[in-house]
Amino acid sequence: MRFILGRNGRTSRATLAACVALLFAALAIAACATSDEAPPPVDDRELAALTLDAATTDEARAAQPAFGASVQPTGEVSRVVIREGWMDVEVEDVLAAMAEARAIAERMGGRVDGSSVSGSGEDGYTYATLRLRVPSAAFDRTIEQLRGLGEVLSEQSQSTDVTEEYVDLEARLRNLRAVEERLLGFLDRAETVEDLLSVQRELASTQGEIERVTGRINYLSALADESTLTLNLSQAPEEPPVTGEGWAPGETAQDALRALVSVARFLGDTAIVAAIFSPLLLLAAAALWGARRVALRRRQQDGEDSAA
Repeated sequence: MRFILGRNGRTSRATLAACVALLFAALAIAACATSDEAPPPVDDRELAALTLDAATTDEARAAQPAFGASVQPTGEVSRVVIREGWMDVEVEDVLAAMAEARAIAERMGGRVDGSSVSGSGEDGYTYATLRLRVPSAAFDRTIEQLRGLGEVLSEQSQSTDVTEEYVDLEARLRNLRAVEERLLGFLDRAETVEDLLSVQRELASTQGEIERVTGRINYLSALADESTLTLNLSQAPEEPPVTGEGWAPGETAQDALRALVSVARFLGDTAIVAAIFSPLLLLAAAALWGARRVALRRRQQDGEDSAA
């Protein structure tokens, strides 16, 4: 120290300060070089394996889970059930019944998705069809109230359990989300245009599949949350009133006279026909009588000859 700060103390201090400054500059440059190191390039085999994982079925993914993880059960799964119903009801007034059915659906928290009316012609028949959408929890109560519109001709309902499909779609969506996240990481690591285009192509395909699966999940959820009920209304034509007919003796006498004339006409026609054909009948009778007499005589003569 004494040597450094000897006769040239001022010069030695300046030299020391310069050395320290150079040392800090070297450390800063080394740190910058370390931070600016390029990320590892995209491995084609890793990208292919990720793409294959996105395309496999749920069973294959369970056997070979993506990214070394597997989907764990989250407990008891709520059932996803789609309910539908059909009713045919005969009513006195179709238009009034349509208004009442619409009011029932709205009271239950539902709505009328569509309606149509037909058959209001000369025959007097009128038909209507309504498509009601009501909350699934109010499905049975809605049917019970609709029965009061008139006479129920037919009634049918069915339930479709889509829980298995719904759970499979959710698991597939989780897997696709994970694949999308991994592809986004690959996109940041792409060094060449070829790698960039390859990753973007797989990312677009995965995102399209995510949209399709999400749409199917939303569709099943909407069908399960609201049940569909098709209501057919029919109205028979009014029957004409029945009126009793009074006693008409004049018409009865006229009918009897007509019958008497018809009988007399028949007898007269028969007598005319008999008179015309009577000579022929007499000739036929005489021929038969003569033939009989001849036969009797021959029989008697044969008997006498036998006796002699």
